[in-house]
Amino acid sequence: MKNKVLIIFAVVLGTISIILFGIKQNNTMFAKKEIGESTMYSKTDIEAAMKIVLKEFKTYPATLKKLWYEENIKENEEWAKTYNAEEAIVLRSNFKTYSGSKAMEEGLNSNSEYSKWQWILVRTNKGNWELKNQGQG
Repeated sequence: MKNKVLIIFAVVLGTISIILFGIKQNNTMFAKKEIGESTMYSKTDIEAAMKIVLKEFKTYPATLKKLWYEENIKENEEWAKTYNAEEAIVLRSNFKTYSGSKAMEEGLNSNSEYSKWQWILVRTNKGNWELKNQGQG
């Protein structure tokens, strides 16, 4: 009986550890994604750009809370011109950095909230989006 209790306890503890480790490793899992109305891009275009940002964000020492697109035609056109591309898209995000030195190594403040962080992506000939720049807007 005592052995059964120990085995059950070990299995439960192991399962909880795996779940918690997995959540910490996937810092984008619970992010809210919003796609606003757009006359420039299809939902598929915006989702493709978001996919690139989500992949990049996984290297951040932070938890992504929200990623969204809200259209600003003038801003998109200015970024396209800046990077000599046909098209640009600006996504925004809110996130919170983890405590510790890893955030500071990335140029971020430890245990801090960032809002409206910009992600600038460009493309030409309807090709794949390329992340060109990011930072506080």
